[in-house]
Amino acid sequence: MAAPDGDELLRDLDKTLNPSVILSLDYVIVTQAKDEVPWKSDSAECMRVLVQGDKRLYEYVAPSGMSGTKLLILAPEKAYVYLPDFGKVRTVILKSEPAGFVGMFAVQDLGGANYSTLYSAQVTQDDEATCILKLTPKPDKKTPYPCIELTIDKSVMLPAKIEYFDTQGTKIKTETRRRYDTKDGVSTPRQIRMTDYRAEGDTTTYYLLDWEILAELPPETFTTKGLIPVPVND
Repeated sequence: MAAPDGDELLRDLDKTLNPSVILSLDYVIVTQAKDEVPWKSDSAECMRVLVQGDKRLYEYVAPSGMSGTKLLILAPEKAYVYLPDFGKVRTVILKSEPAGFVGMFAVQDLGGANYSTLYSAQVTQDDEATCILKLTPKPDKKTPYPCIELTIDKSVMLPAKIEYFDTQGTKIKTETRRRYDTKDGVSTPRQIRMTDYRAEGDTTTYYLLDWEILAELPPETFTTKGLIPVPVND
């Protein structure tokens, strides 16, 4: 049997990771030092995420000091943040080094999947359970990581592990996705964990509390104007 085509697999994966339906997902997020006892951290946060295609809107719900902070990602190099204390929308300057947003996750890690537009893919391993793709930048493409190894879980044809490497070939971060939940043909992991080896193995984990498929959203949801809350008249 011929080996699968890496670029074709990557294009199919992008389509699955950027659903045409609207998703609303609620998470509790925990950032922990390497040796910290789980759930003993004071850094637990709550966040709601809206997804449509390759667009993402992240909004902090808790703690109170961060509530209302929003991140809107419209493209790999097009992101905006709203900070309630300033009441203004600011452009996120995305340079070659990934820009942090929450714990070990950079803004570039949180956007929609655009792997196939930025990277070429080579199949390096293929068996009954998994398929591993090595991603390298396409010519003249600016990418946040010079190399990514992506392990696809064939039971759901979605990522189980994403490993990020620097220009020296050193693994700097690993993202794992576990326990996929499926509704109406759409799947999402119940746990997403990023381990950053540059931070001595510290982790940030998204634990999925609940999620639903929405029929519609206000048209301004994925716009910079939509980031600013509408004043409520007393």
